[in-house]
Amino acid sequence: MKKTTIALIVTTALAGCGDSGDQQTVTRAPTPGSLTFTYPADSTPPGGDQPGVTSTVPTTTPVFLRFNKSIDTPLTDIPDSLILRDATGNEVTLTDVMFTDEDKMGLAAKPDKALAPGTSYTLTAEGLQVGGAPVSLTRTESNSRQHRQHPARF
Repeated sequence: MKKTTIALIVTTALAGCGDSGDQQTVTRAPTPGSLTFTYPADSTPPGGDQPGVTSTVPTTTPVFLRFNKSIDTPLTDIPDSLILRDATGNEVTLTDVMFTDEDKMGLAAKPDKALAPGTSYTLTAEGLQVGGAPVSLTRTESNSRQHRQHPARF
């Protein structure tokens, strides 16, 4: 008798799951586009809480960026969206901007002149769209004490 009752309950429950024309959809909140890789790049030493700055790069090195989603900004507009500044705030023009892959998640750009040796530079974005939304070149680091944001520096 127990086996028959259990079988009847399972059969009834499964019959209620049939195709009645109703559809279920799961809507997930979109994840924002974010910077996943830069070269030259900040690096935080293991166990450290202050990012180190890449200091040994050629003065003619290009800048490489990689995002978790496709870049929506037209390639011709990207040079106006990326701003490279030296430590005193002087802007350095970026040229030869190109996507590094077909999925438009990677980007490369060259400074129009050799960078000054021993000088720090900061790259920021104004109006760069990734994954359908503006993206920041600031990465957030977490540790047990606080959250910090650091712009892309080299």
